[in-house]
Amino acid sequence: MTKRCFAHQPFRPLPLAASLAIAFVIGATTGCPNKPTRHHFEEEVVSDSELFEHALNSITKMYEFESENAGHQAVFYLNSWLKKQDAPEAWEVDPLTTLFPETILGSLELKDIDRNQVVQGDTGEIRQSLWLRDISQWATSTSQEVDPITERWIAHARETGSDDAANLLREAIFLFDWTVRNIQLVSPRDAVADGFNNFPETKAIPGPGYSQLPDDSVLLGSADVWERGQVFLELLRQRKIPGAVLGIRDGDSIKPWACGVAIDGEVFVMDPALGLPLAIFGEGRLATLTELAASPELFRSYDVGDEYRYVEAFQPGGLVALISAPPFSLTQAAAQIQHRMTGERRWVLSSDPTELAREFTQHAAITEARIWDLPVRAAIYRRTLTEKIANDTDAANDYERDRFAFDHGPLASARKLHIRGMFQKYDGGKPGALIFYRDLRQTEKAIDGLADNRVLLHMLGIQRVAFEPEEVFQVRVQFGKKVLEMSREHASYFLGLLHYDAGNYQTSANWLQKRTLDEFPMGHWRFGSAYNLARARERIEEWEQASQLLLLSESPQRHGDMLRARLIRTEVTER
Repeated sequence: MTKRCFAHQPFRPLPLAASLAIAFVIGATTGCPNKPTRHHFEEEVVSDSELFEHALNSITKMYEFESENAGHQAVFYLNSWLKKQDAPEAWEVDPLTTLFPETILGSLELKDIDRNQVVQGDTGEIRQSLWLRDISQWATSTSQEVDPITERWIAHARETGSDDAANLLREAIFLFDWTVRNIQLVSPRDAVADGFNNFPETKAIPGPGYSQLPDDSVLLGSADVWERGQVFLELLRQRKIPGAVLGIRDGDSIKPWACGVAIDGEVFVMDPALGLPLAIFGEGRLATLTELAASPELFRSYDVGDEYRYVEAFQPGGLVALISAPPFSLTQAAAQIQHRMTGERRWVLSSDPTELAREFTQHAAITEARIWDLPVRAAIYRRTLTEKIANDTDAANDYERDRFAFDHGPLASARKLHIRGMFQKYDGGKPGALIFYRDLRQTEKAIDGLADNRVLLHMLGIQRVAFEPEEVFQVRVQFGKKVLEMSREHASYFLGLLHYDAGNYQTSANWLQKRTLDEFPMGHWRFGSAYNLARARERIEEWEQASQLLLLSESPQRHGDMLRARLIRTEVTER
């Protein structure tokens, strides 16, 4: 079979084969890295600024409408602009890239890292950075309300340090909190690789930490601990706040421990497994890495009985800073494009791991730094998975079964609007995420009558095809019913999150309790719903109810949920 690249497309019903099986194949937004692209755009004689403006407009279209053609245009205009530019004198391949294993360093993602050219596979990372830029802007805006616990942490930072440092800490806490609330923690995926394959991602074998890129985790609303950690670090990068994974060296291996945020010469620890920054109970402040490194007793304060023991205290001076740097961010092209961006049309595309490493290695507890391999491995996995589903119908069907509703139709539209902070109507009346989510809350009667409901069929993109046998149409209708049933549960949960983000905490609690947990008690979102319900209860000062929800947690984040219940007691109810 000829290998093809696929980009996200609107849902179009496919005719069934004689076996009446449906194969919906979708590729990742990154396309096929380093594959030459044929362009059909006239190269007009235009100025540098006009070429760059064309490129940004194409990126915006690609970002807003998931347009494959706009992605090709963006590559064409960016490369046309780059050809006219002088190479930056100071740029060089980051020396930390040489520490990658040969398998990663020789991958398609990194082998031409010095290139001053954009390839089609880069468009996914460019779009992802825009998504995260938008999230980081509205999640840290001064209009966001501060919960009482966070308020004490920030107040302490302001009293003991500079306003600038306190403001950076505030933004970091807000971005971490958004990540924890909006990305439900799932158990790590176990790679099913054979003993001879140390890099299962190169064979599209799923595994912990690399099976989703940050845009997947954000879109799907769930991730394992280090996929969740990557989202947080990339949000920090968009705000230019120094962040890294803190790893504990054990011989030749490095075990990731938590995320660190470097501010004003100190490092604050935020653990994506716990869903909490590490605080000192009863003192209304965050712990510093200096204090954690010096005090085994402080480490043990994060234990919950004998069953939930926090990580063993590390040896002072034995930590490794793992710097997150997606593949395209390491290229000369990314640096040159970012340097040209100005004003509101500026976001972070390029990374400087060596400079970021200096921020962390000045701390006495951190002895070395390197580029974290997981973001690159995640990019490799997405490319190899895209190639696999383009050639393997069974793999394509498995992929679509798990995420069809998120990639097509109204739920996909709602998620992308929600991610960009467009909750209500926008741009003069276009429907925002709230309206799409509500439309997906169809009754059982409406779902049962889908075959005769033209409005719902149109919403799902299901149309009768000329000369299509009735039984074929009915199979597509049955598939549409399953999509609506799944979408009803997803929409209920996301409406709860949306109302929380909008500051409607009582409404958020109602959606999470009545429309999600009560209707789908063993559903996909039971852990995220219970946690976010507790957070909404906190905001309306129902502290006892919030504590009970956290103490009864059964999620992979249970250890952290119990610690948050302890924080409620020490920082609020027993003050």
